[in-house]
Amino acid sequence: MDTLHTLLYLTANAFHIYVFSRAMRAVLGRPRMAVVEKLGFSGMYVLNSGVFLLLNNPYLNLATSVLPLLLMAFVYKGTARVRLLVSVMLYATSMLLESVIYNAGSIFAPDDPAGLSIFTNIIGSFTLFMLIQILRKVRPDRPNAALSFGHWLAIITVPLGMMTAVAVAFRSGLGSWETILIVILLLCVNVIVFWLFDKMTEYYQARLDSQMLLEQNNAYAQQLRFIREKDREIRDLRHDIKNHVSYLMDLADKGDLNGVGRYLRRMGGELYHPQEFVSSGNDGMDSFLNYKLSRIHKLGAQITTDIAIPEQIDYPDFDLCVILGNLLDNTYEAFQRMPEEQIRSLDIKMRYDRDILYLRIGNTYHGSLRRAEGDREGVYRTSKENAGEHGRGLSNVIRVVESYGGTVSIHE
Repeated sequence: MDTLHTLLYLTANAFHIYVFSRAMRAVLGRPRMAVVEKLGFSGMYVLNSGVFLLLNNPYLNLATSVLPLLLMAFVYKGTARVRLLVSVMLYATSMLLESVIYNAGSIFAPDDPAGLSIFTNIIGSFTLFMLIQILRKVRPDRPNAALSFGHWLAIITVPLGMMTAVAVAFRSGLGSWETILIVILLLCVNVIVFWLFDKMTEYYQARLDSQMLLEQNNAYAQQLRFIREKDREIRDLRHDIKNHVSYLMDLADKGDLNGVGRYLRRMGGELYHPQEFVSSGNDGMDSFLNYKLSRIHKLGAQITTDIAIPEQIDYPDFDLCVILGNLLDNTYEAFQRMPEEQIRSLDIKMRYDRDILYLRIGNTYHGSLRRAEGDREGVYRTSKENAGEHGRGLSNVIRVVESYGGTVSIHE
């Protein structure tokens, strides 16, 4: 390859890698760290360009394109399955586009394979860039919900099969109009699969929203019962207040201060509702926490709360319910598995300071925790038998917390 072709290739490949980075952001959202994203794609460009210019082996070219893109997927937010699926579908779309362009170009310009390769890279990247711009306009900005393993496997098989078919076609030296038509049909199928993936994640997210809304409704209903019961008790106490005051004055005239104390303590007990564990003034959080804690209290748990949050918090109630709901549900399930004689205790502390929410939940448990192999420190697997259908709660907590730039620390 001469100097001109080399410069054109390096420019085209730089644009190609840039389009990949824009596509990943369009589907997966902003990266965890922008610096890591830039360094990662820069390294991908250097590796892929170097292998192409020095070795020019089609299999190595493919490997240095696919594998770095799969690794780059972990720079972004979301579950591992969704990130891998998005990177595979993205590369499959790019590969199909370039296959159509290259096959069409080989019919009209069969004598300049180097120039045709550069032309294919430029036009394919530009086409993919336009598709991504359209995607950003029509696709709502929402998080990608977790997919079940079965659905994920069914979807990812399609782009993997397409990539294999295109690679075999190239290996066979096919370059006819029939091949171009087949690849175009595969490209259309890939677009449809991406649409199905988007609708499926939308369905999963809607189901999660529905579950959390039901939890919130139950919490508000229980809190309303608490309020009604307390209001009735206060009305009853107000109705008898004259009698209470008269009795206290009589005890005081007799000098029976111990009797006054006992009577006042009894009156205080009447005003205290044993199932209202939290009363911070934030009605939404109070309702939700009292609902969850009342379920845990029925298991005989000793509950200690230290909640200091304002009436308004700059975080959506839904996200807070995802965090608190999953953590308290884990506590409830841990208490259910404990022997009857073992003490169940739960300690919750919440603080809101300078727009930062601090949350600490500690509970007793029975048995040993299962640390997730190969994952980062502090991540654990579910202890339920059907692990494939469970264990998403803690992952959802980590996902929501990290979406606000927060951190999660788990200790035994």
